[in-house]
Amino acid sequence: LEAKSFVFKQIKRYQLCQRLFIDRRLSEKLFLIELGAILIRKKSHSLVLSTEIMALSKEIDYYAKLSNRCLDQLYGYGEEKDHTSFGWKSNCTSVAAALHYISERQTQNQTVDVEAASSAVHEGWGKAAKTEWDERKYGTRLSTKLSDNGTFDPAAFGTESGLTKYQTRLKLAKTRYSSLSEEDKEKDRAVVEVILMDLETNEKTHKDYANLRVNRIDNAIRDTVLLKMA
Repeated sequence: LEAKSFVFKQIKRYQLCQRLFIDRRLSEKLFLIELGAILIRKKSHSLVLSTEIMALSKEIDYYAKLSNRCLDQLYGYGEEKDHTSFGWKSNCTSVAAALHYISERQTQNQTVDVEAASSAVHEGWGKAAKTEWDERKYGTRLSTKLSDNGTFDPAAFGTESGLTKYQTRLKLAKTRYSSLSEEDKEKDRAVVEVILMDLETNEKTHKDYANLRVNRIDNAIRDTVLLKMA
């Protein structure tokens, strides 16, 4: 009983950390440190916890790579190999948000709505857009100061063009998914659909989906899942 109580408490803490990570209130580094701390708090139970807890960071990494490869095939973005870049970090928060939504629906035995999951992807990307510095587009960060609303202070930007790019990205991040252009929605849907196809291929999900267009899962998405990380 004592062991079950401990495991329950640690899993609840793990779920809180997952939520904070998705909301960008917990950095990836601190998130992994906290998971490690959860595992070593009581060694006799660490084996019970390790599979569920440590799988999360691996799952996010796996699906970030998979969705990145899919988007590269669809839109020619190029595969992101720098895990310190904005592209990688925003991909991780997008995937984490999608997985969180899918997991909740599956746990409740409810339909997975692709549009709702895509909205979660956009929200995850938006949080990264607000809080993650993109050196490739903004240049070197000149100040660590933040504005009252948590966005980067204009003084952090060395050029007007860098600030303009950030403001453009912020505007998109603040736009509700329902108000996005179809082109932007399609990118979010592709992330969700490649995740669902992979889960289905590995028989980790039921096939109760809403708004999943079969014709949307085109050769690029299919090939991504079949090739995986080869």
